[in-house]
Amino acid sequence: MSFIPSIDVKGRVVLALRYEPGETDPSSPFDGKKASRYSDLRYKAMKAREAGAAALIDEIDKVRPPYNVSVLNAEATLFALEHAGEYARQAALLREQRERLQAALRALPGVTAYPSEANMILLRVADAKRTFEGMKARGVLVKNVSALHPLLANCLRLTVGTPDENALMIDALKASL
Repeated sequence: MSFIPSIDVKGRVVLALRYEPGETDPSSPFDGKKASRYSDLRYKAMKAREAGAAALIDEIDKVRPPYNVSVLNAEATLFALEHAGEYARQAALLREQRERLQAALRALPGVTAYPSEANMILLRVADAKRTFEGMKARGVLVKNVSALHPLLANCLRLTVGTPDENALMIDALKASL
């Protein structure tokens, strides 16, 4: 009987049959009563373990990495590491723009901007729905988070952007208050 490697729902390496055994196949390591072409992998893995595959699974686990990383994820990581300088430059620009945006928001009457270390800033205005609609009409999209929780009543979430994007956002906010 030939086996192929497969993965069960827990991410462990198990063995599954290369073909689906017939219901009455007496040579099947599966019980022959329920195994059919419609058997699911969990059932097959359970029966494969009972049939002695556990020792082989334990041997395979010795050489398996502690976590699975796809080729695509590995390549994306290498790309990020090769371009770490660019990512650092972008992060520095984001921090600088966040500070400038925070200062501009603090200068606006009727706006309470909450401190942030992220690329978003939460602010409270007198009427979040009206402000949101006004900014939207001016081509600036922000997130109205007022309905998400009572503590967020009349709050909007702004995303820190480029200097030009931030200037447009402040102008739209001023016009929409």
